Amino acid sequence: MVVDGTRQAVGSGRAKILGLIKSARNRPSLDIQVCHHGATRATVNIANGPPQKRPGAVWLMFFDKRHETPIRSGKNEGVKLVNFNVVRVFKRVGSWTSDAAKLDISLKDLGAAGRDSCAIIVQAAGNGAILGAISFPLPKGAS
Repeated sequence: MVVDGTRQAVGSGRAKILGLIKSARNRPSLDIQVCHHGATRATVNIANGPPQKRPGAVWLMFFDKRHETPIRSGKNEGVKLVNFNVVRVFKRVGSWTSDAAKLDISLKDLGAAGRDSCAIIVQAAGNGAILGAISFPLPKGAS
């Protein structure tokens, strides 16, 4: 598991993972705000932040908070697998330097159909550290 885009540990090592998460929470992060304009459009506001040598990436993810997969054959036929926070769409929607930024996004055009939640992540250049993130439910009608 990779935590905060910079540290990694074996996912079954609960104590190590929880320590990495706690450490990540103690680091300052960007303030990201999302404002919905009806069911199909949103504005993402990213605050000023630490100077960056190169522009970072702004990622959008649509995900299912709960996803069921019925098993149709084999030894587990008839069983339903239940997973949580399953990312269904992952797209780069912009860049961020150090200055405040405003992105207008079309939820519908980017693939919100059938999804119930969304996340915005700002990541330093070159697959670097996560600088800020926010998740939120999609408004009714976005999907």
